[in-house]
Amino acid sequence: MKNWALILGASSGIGAACAKKLAESGMKLRDFDWSRVNDTVMGGRSSSSLDWQQDDTLLWRGSLSLENNGGFVSIRSDAGWADWSGYDGIEVILEAAGREVEVTMQRRDVRVRAGGYYAAVPTNAQGETRVFIPFEAFQLRSFGQPVRGPTLKEGLGNAGGMGMMIADKQEGSFQVVVKSMRPMRHGPKTRIAK
Repeated sequence: MKNWALILGASSGIGAACAKKLAESGMKLRDFDWSRVNDTVMGGRSSSSLDWQQDDTLLWRGSLSLENNGGFVSIRSDAGWADWSGYDGIEVILEAAGREVEVTMQRRDVRVRAGGYYAAVPTNAQGETRVFIPFEAFQLRSFGQPVRGPTLKEGLGNAGGMGMMIADKQEGSFQVVVKSMRPMRHGPKTRIAK
């Protein structure tokens, strides 16, 4: 699968409605309720927890287990449905120590059993990873497998439900610090990550 992550050199953003609030600097991760969904919903043994840090970053940590056909941990926000058509993608800032993290989104008008739209983000082994993910990079999946259906970009008027998932088959402990997730416009200083 091709990774479409773009490294951001500078940020810019314009738009409307709830997505505009998200994009504005005053909107923080803490403004949304976050919840965990792990493979235990299907009999797996992975575990995770969420804790807010003093700097308003979200610490997501736990253990990924492949036992009992498991192998995923995820978090999702209650980021409301909004018209995201004024944006080109999502900027994500996180620390994940080299783990591949998938950014997830939903469309209100598309229901997929155990699925949604996913885009892989390879993270730096040390320090912060800052990426811009264009909406066309998100792939529709169900139970981890690609499925045919409408693209995320075709339905940006009904987008929301941002989240993250780790399903990289690397058993053991993990720690992710989520610093920011917000809609963005593609700017002249973005470049494709190699």
